Amino acid sequence: KHLKKQPAWLPTVARTPPSTNFARTPAPAFQSRPKIKAGKPRLFQPQRIEYTEDALRRRFYTEHPWELARPVKILETDGQDGKRFDWSKLRQAGRALTGENVVQRQQYLMTHEQKSRDEAYDMARQEFYKERMVEQVERTIAMEEALAFGATFDKSEMQVGLELEDQVLVDWKAKATAAKQLV
Repeated sequence: KHLKKQPAWLPTVARTPPSTNFARTPAPAFQSRPKIKAGKPRLFQPQRIEYTEDALRRRFYTEHPWELARPVKILETDGQDGKRFDWSKLRQAGRALTGENVVQRQQYLMTHEQKSRDEAYDMARQEFYKERMVEQVERTIAMEEALAFGATFDKSEMQVGLELEDQVLVDWKAKATAAKQLV
């Protein structure tokens, strides 16, 4: 089936295509900047420390904001993960798959395999997606095996919350109906 006539909205949408950036940015706070006195020395302000991984990390988490919502074990390390692990592969034994793996893998590809920043990012990101899919399949299989062997699972927090909410709504409806009949 083909349209015989162009829809009225098509030229407008073609002139202003939708944005492809799905990450929401916070609204700017309207604050006035404090005025700096002329000649004030900046001797006692610390210098800005910037590592190459910071820009890589910023890009990944800007494009994947939902990764920040995943629970993470916070461990204080010496920051030498790039040297301690073998980043020729994304998956590391004894380490959970996180966005930091993508950053370290991208760094490895840029330094050892002389990939450009974008090429290394795309390669690391694709490996990350594949590993996430493998994790999802493993979780699904584990759940199915557990159910097959007779395991029972309690309701999730979401299900309990929805049931409580439904009960409150039913109670409210009963009270509202009773109050309506009194009037």
